[in-house]
Amino acid sequence: MLVLSVTTNTQFTQRHITPPRLSTDICDTILDLVDFRDTVQLRATGREGDQLFTCHMNNRYNALLGRFVTKTAALRAVLELTDSLVSGSVALAFFLRDKGWCPHDLDIFVPYGHYLRVVNYLIAVEGYSIATTSLTDYNFAEAVTHRTRLHRPGAVIDVLRCTSAFAVAAVPSFWSSHLMNFLSADSFGCAYPTLTFMRRGVLHPERLIEYRHVTPDIVRAMITYRLRAFDFRLNEVAWEREHNMNADCVRSASCPSSIRFFGDRDSIVGSFAPLGSAARERVRSGLPGEVTVVWGRGGDPCGESCAADGFLEPTRLLVGLETMLG
Repeated sequence: MLVLSVTTNTQFTQRHITPPRLSTDICDTILDLVDFRDTVQLRATGREGDQLFTCHMNNRYNALLGRFVTKTAALRAVLELTDSLVSGSVALAFFLRDKGWCPHDLDIFVPYGHYLRVVNYLIAVEGYSIATTSLTDYNFAEAVTHRTRLHRPGAVIDVLRCTSAFAVAAVPSFWSSHLMNFLSADSFGCAYPTLTFMRRGVLHPERLIEYRHVTPDIVRAMITYRLRAFDFRLNEVAWEREHNMNADCVRSASCPSSIRFFGDRDSIVGSFAPLGSAARERVRSGLPGEVTVVWGRGGDPCGESCAADGFLEPTRLLVGLETMLG
């Protein structure tokens, strides 16, 4: 077993590994080849494993942000100060680790009252300029009020103004389950890891026409992700019925009647901070604050097991972590 000596610092830019035998780049290259879910298990091996995981994940996060900003530590500080989140394709790329995939834009979800602060920061410090400002689109319905698209040569950032004071409330509003992920300054979350790592996406009924039919915008988005080997259905059991016509709903994480929240047993959440750090203490179960979002996909029943529930309206509400975690 290879033992690595790891050093950490609470500053985002100074969380690094200094092994005696392998360079940081080599360690990151090796861990990039490991499934994210297996890499998470490093934390269970002890302090050394926790530090190795922490350093690798911070390096990976900073590398993704570095495609869009020159000062990654400063941007993460802004995310922390404003309680904002990164989501969309960059968050998905963080979990999937596809070497050949470079997301074309960075989505930053900002609580209602901090929207202009984030936009002005990117303009003043990172040299972006405003391309467009528009009302929300098909992706987010009532969860987001405005989107400002910023650009500079070779990079695009979308800043989305949430209707809530908690940006995490917008994450379950994406048109498909594979995009329901977030990266905060110090934490990460994936709502549907089982489906996402299988490159499957269950469509959000609230984004569909009459809860059943895809819109032209969603068709275009599906085509884009199908080029990355993703597949989509209205419900999870539909894949099983392609091989077994009698397959029934098993009340999975994506069942219309399942009530979900970041931090439940079907999600992956965690912290970028090492054990014992002040930043780690601020993060409750890997969540970005003292409030989490609870949601139900809703829509038509996906089998006999949930048929008695009938059609369910999609739900989404904010709940304090003290309530959810006991």
